[in-house]
Amino acid sequence: MNRRRRAAAILVFAIAGASAGLEAKERTNQEERVRDVIQSYRKALTDRDLDAMDGLFAADATVFENGKDEGSWKDYRAHHLGPELAGLKEFRVGSSKPKVQVTGGVALVRDHFEFGVTTTSDRSIELRAAVTYVLELREEGWRIAHMHWSSRRMPKPSE
Repeated sequence: MNRRRRAAAILVFAIAGASAGLEAKERTNQEERVRDVIQSYRKALTDRDLDAMDGLFAADATVFENGKDEGSWKDYRAHHLGPELAGLKEFRVGSSKPKVQVTGGVALVRDHFEFGVTTTSDRSIELRAAVTYVLELREEGWRIAHMHWSSRRMPKPSE
């Protein structure tokens, strides 16, 4: 191979490598933005702040919970989550490490964690949750387009 061809080949591989590096960096950046949305949702749950949650969901978002189609985010908020949170003194969410996959303008997040609630009658309930989120990159940024939440009570410790 002559010098010019070798130099051209090296240049092509260098550009391709730099491009791949930039794409990986951008994907990592987008994954962090998606994680920020999920962390904001978890914080809004612990704060029982429905208004903060509204800003995280797309206007046409849908929700499944425990095998039931809850309909739109607005319906779920008004008829399920809102009344449920109103009956609680506290909503505690344990730590987790959400698994995030971003492909173009869509992100899939798988998360599982322990959480607890305290009712207004001081009854404490400990649960485990598995949640799948689908986020879409919209004009206003990443928004939750669909959420599937399932939970069950944690086994009581043996005495």
